Amino acid sequence: MAGLLDTACGGSYDEGMKSVFSLVAPLALLALVSCAAQKAVRAEEGGTPEEVTGPYNVLYYNAEEGKDVVILDREDDEYEFVPFKPEDVTQRVEGVTGPEAVEGAARYLKGQEPEKWPVRIRRILDEQNRVIGFELRSRRELISRPVPNLIEIRYLLTGEGKVKVDVTVVPLMRRGP
Repeated sequence: MAGLLDTACGGSYDEGMKSVFSLVAPLALLALVSCAAQKAVRAEEGGTPEEVTGPYNVLYYNAEEGKDVVILDREDDEYEFVPFKPEDVTQRVEGVTGPEAVEGAARYLKGQEPEKWPVRIRRILDEQNRVIGFELRSRRELISRPVPNLIEIRYLLTGEGKVKVDVTVVPLMRRGP
């Protein structure tokens, strides 16, 4: 088989594979090193308003663009949440108590009909599973629109104790006529 490939490729099969490996190996190593330098922070379901205690900085994301998200950043830890794209955050309020932060976020997310739309609370955890903040989202996207948008949120812990927050709206396509 190698002889057939040697003839078809115009050279030695082994030499060709060595060339491909010499190109791919450094790229794979670079990707591995860059991923190791930046650590992931994750969000998990099941947060409750009663868990939100202490002082918070509150980041309100641009609801007009479909990014119905509020991030509560604990003030008393070593992390600071920063938006990946600063223009996505319409307002940042500092030094808010937990209950005030939840109430303000709920008003912001629920819009004109506060009794109608439930709010989802997710815990944001660091590598040691410590709660470093909360993510609040409206569920109205799933209920009120015939074709909802999917909001994807990624957290990336940088070396300076900053957690970069990337909020992306992924439009879902409707099939058929």
